[in-house]
Amino acid sequence: MGKEIKLNRQQQKWFKKHKHKLGAEEIAHHLNLSRREIDKLLGTKEDVTEPLVYEKYALAALLGVAFLVLATSWPNQFVSDDIPAILNNPLITSWSNVTLRLIGSLQNLIYFLLTNIFGVVPWPLRLMSILFHLLTAGLLYAIVRRTQPFVVAWLASALFVLAPVTLEPVIWISGISYVLGGFMTMWCLYLHFDDQRTPYKDWLEIITWSLALITTEKFIFIPILLLIWDWRKNRLPRTGWLLAALLTISLIRGLGLLAILGRRVESLQAEYYNPTAGQVDSPLSKVLVAIGYYLYLYVWPKDLTLYHSEVSLGWQSLVWYGSLSLVFALAVGLSGRRKDEWWFWGAFLVTSMIPALLPFGVSSLVAERYAYLGYAGVAVLISGLIFQVMKRKALALPIKIFVWIALMAMIGRSLNRIQDWRTADHLWLAAAKSSPHSWQNHNNLGDVYSNQGEYQKAIQEFSTAIDLNPRYADAIHNRANAYLSLGETDLAKAGFQAAAEINPKLWQSRIKLAEIAVAEKNWAVAIEEVMKAQLTNKAPEIGRWLGVLEEEARKSE
Repeated sequence: MGKEIKLNRQQQKWFKKHKHKLGAEEIAHHLNLSRREIDKLLGTKEDVTEPLVYEKYALAALLGVAFLVLATSWPNQFVSDDIPAILNNPLITSWSNVTLRLIGSLQNLIYFLLTNIFGVVPWPLRLMSILFHLLTAGLLYAIVRRTQPFVVAWLASALFVLAPVTLEPVIWISGISYVLGGFMTMWCLYLHFDDQRTPYKDWLEIITWSLALITTEKFIFIPILLLIWDWRKNRLPRTGWLLAALLTISLIRGLGLLAILGRRVESLQAEYYNPTAGQVDSPLSKVLVAIGYYLYLYVWPKDLTLYHSEVSLGWQSLVWYGSLSLVFALAVGLSGRRKDEWWFWGAFLVTSMIPALLPFGVSSLVAERYAYLGYAGVAVLISGLIFQVMKRKALALPIKIFVWIALMAMIGRSLNRIQDWRTADHLWLAAAKSSPHSWQNHNNLGDVYSNQGEYQKAIQEFSTAIDLNPRYADAIHNRANAYLSLGETDLAKAGFQAAAEINPKLWQSRIKLAEIAVAEKNWAVAIEEVMKAQLTNKAPEIGRWLGVLEEEARKSE
């Protein structure tokens, strides 16, 4: 029998009031007792508080397996936004790209360093995303392990790092802001939950949070969740000034976002042809459908795609996915009455992507990258549930077998999903299976077939995109290009003209019309079209071509 721990009347009263609110370290500090004595008072099992030697090796093995799975993406090429933003960006190796603007400067710094060291190739850039993903999983393990047994922490890390639904921002180089911002945010949580507060840790947390919001705005509401946590844990006297700093940084970032909201809507309407941009959705419907669909994708990651065109705010989606959201909220609420950790991680899923859930029509209804960090909360909740079920001896073995089978299935689906991102062609062909009503993807498929010289198939895909979105000027322009390749000049001219009228900034259509006019020796029309192109593109070569055309026009007189 160990020595009995005795508290005086005042200590007993204080302990009874705060034992469910404060961490063990804070209680030990206040009562001037050792951590082991406090653990005994709290009835904490040894496997929660005393890390064993094998744990670090088990975590290293998990992250090693995850790295090997993710490393299969190294041969993958630049795809989608990677091509204009990195491959064809003349400033990518320039320091001016880093200092161009504060927002996004951290990932631009990574691009600058790696492209100057290795060249403009995808594998080192993707490697950085993979490393940040692994670090985030490691931090998740460290946070959970502070209050939960090793099994819960390890499994939570595994269910996050191996989940196929978290792959999009990791494998897609242009998604690095979600992974880097997620790592910074998880680091903030790790620092914030540390019961042993020091000024150094507080300032490090403030700096880390600032870097997170410089990288992405998606996690801007996390300090509100931390405020609620600290209030429930009676930590505000110690963390109040820190939370005030975090909330102020978030407020400044939020005001910056509000300032450009109008421009964002205009850009989505004019340049991205989004018919729902600026449209105010039902806030409740959007939250219920989106959260339910994210949960569905985590449990059954069959329909992973860059364009989730098949989910909507219709009544069928609301009934099915809304029901999943309500069941999830009820389960988290009930479990949270017993342990604060559970409600926190349930709320973390929603809080980590509130900007994407706002009903202003400035983001997709669902995108896997939006929920990247939020899936850490789902992983913790599932691991906690599994641990509770495993306590029943009759179910322990079957549950262990099920868990290992599930992890193997996740690895298999992840390997399969990584292959979808090999090239742009593979990505669009894979997306066609899950996104048959995506006008963007049909346009991309048209590009695939055009590059292969299959112009009739390309025209069919471009036409489908236009049917789905009649104001999609890019698809109209691309179809006109395909017509021109087939010698259908009149159809091509009509297409280029229509595209330029819908989007006056689409100078490429004006240049194409000028090229057709040159072929027809119609110098006046050619000059007129080039001058219109110059209104949105001041490139020197266009000006030089205009001079050549004017000279040809004078010669023909």
